[in-house]
Amino acid sequence: MVMKKTVWPQNNADVCIRCATCMAVCPVSRVTPLFPGPKQAGPGAERFRQPGEPSVDEWIDLCIGCHLCDMVCSSGVNISELNLIAKAKYLDEKRRPFRDWLLTHTYLFGWLGSLFSPVVNWFLRNSAVKWIAETILKIDRRRQLPSYESPTFRQWFRGHHSEGDRKVGYFYGCYTNTNEVDVGKATVQVLEAMGSRSSFLLKSAAASRCLGMEISKVRGEWDYGMSPHFFKPFAQVLISSFLQRVAVT
Repeated sequence: MVMKKTVWPQNNADVCIRCATCMAVCPVSRVTPLFPGPKQAGPGAERFRQPGEPSVDEWIDLCIGCHLCDMVCSSGVNISELNLIAKAKYLDEKRRPFRDWLLTHTYLFGWLGSLFSPVVNWFLRNSAVKWIAETILKIDRRRQLPSYESPTFRQWFRGHHSEGDRKVGYFYGCYTNTNEVDVGKATVQVLEAMGSRSSFLLKSAAASRCLGMEISKVRGEWDYGMSPHFFKPFAQVLISSFLQRVAVT
């Protein structure tokens, strides 16, 4: 009996036919020999992983979760999910480095970066600071660090007058608020061009919390069985913010 692709279990490593198409699109394996590529990191290594045994895949943390391997896989294997589960198990055993915590909690200090953006951006471009970041945080000094912008997107929106017939609540991310303000402005312009009025912003950072997507990518808890408990507080803040905004608009 031939199994149809529509019913193939996407997390089954044996479905992989080892065509190596995913290897051609992986942005990580092209720049470092330390990462064996999605074919080996995903279905290849999954065949040898046992739940009760310790993780040995130190290179699994190099996967950035871009999902390009999923898009080109002719067998429909969800390679990024296999990598994410393996990464979560590895990090739970080895503990997560301070670098990961710092990069996923930028909402705690992002407003400071925007407030003092000229000074902060100079430091982020300084070669000595990059050397320190590479030595302590293991962030490659060749990496261009994101710049902070002032005013923030939220500050800009407070003085922006939207026109339109329909009310829209815009969920914007922490990075948009402090580092890519132009993306937020462009989104508002697109909504307004479609006849919508961006009457209010919705973001859990208003309650000193972030959306949590950056954290989930690093921790891998979306697919590791802990997502309901992890995302519940974020969802509660978002729903509460939405209901309050709807009530006043």
